[in-house]
Amino acid sequence: ATTTTTTTTSAFPTTDDDNTDDAPVIDAPKEEPVVDNTKTVVTYLEKWNASVTALEERVRAEYGAYYDTLFAAEKIGTFLTSSEVARERLVRRLQIKFLKNVLSFPGGGTEGEELVWVTAGHSAAAGHGNLVNQTYTFYLEDTVKSTLSDLGIPFTARNYAMGGMNSGPELAFCMASIYGPDVDMLMWDFGMTDGRSWYKIHYWGNRAGTLLGRPILFVRDGERVERRRGFQA
Repeated sequence: ATTTTTTTTSAFPTTDDDNTDDAPVIDAPKEEPVVDNTKTVVTYLEKWNASVTALEERVRAEYGAYYDTLFAAEKIGTFLTSSEVARERLVRRLQIKFLKNVLSFPGGGTEGEELVWVTAGHSAAAGHGNLVNQTYTFYLEDTVKSTLSDLGIPFTARNYAMGGMNSGPELAFCMASIYGPDVDMLMWDFGMTDGRSWYKIHYWGNRAGTLLGRPILFVRDGERVERRRGFQA
């Protein structure tokens, strides 16, 4: 019987460094522990419910007999016209803010990511003839700031409206410098000064869409449906 031996050789010379007896032992990566955030989420939701209840009680006390007329769910469409797409985008924006902050709640007093509203417009939007704390921008911030703060979300409403100004071309050209790049919700309130200058409305809306924060646009414009549609063009 003939025995055949097969030998495998390497194209590279063998050295003492090839001895694996002294090679360091590398442990297999450890699995990360599964973190259960259920308790945190439940606590956050409890805080949310308490904050919303407190807000409703405050608004109801301020508006009295008019509360149900103004704030009933079926009445919202009387004062706020919105497409389904726009509504979904607004809800998604708010959901993202809440989700980014929920895991840090109630964590150590650190503030979460800011939610920013900016009012752009003419003298009426700026509140000429009124005190600063009588503008609708101030009331917006004053109404919801404490509620959102309780949830770890700082809320800021900036009033950058200027008397006698059109929306463009100057303001539209310098939008990021004037309103800031971090805007979440941007109000157009130039109805009195823009008039039927459709090109200003279209240009301002397009420039707003280029802001880093990709803001949700609000339009305060009464019954002028054709102007509102200009932002959807």
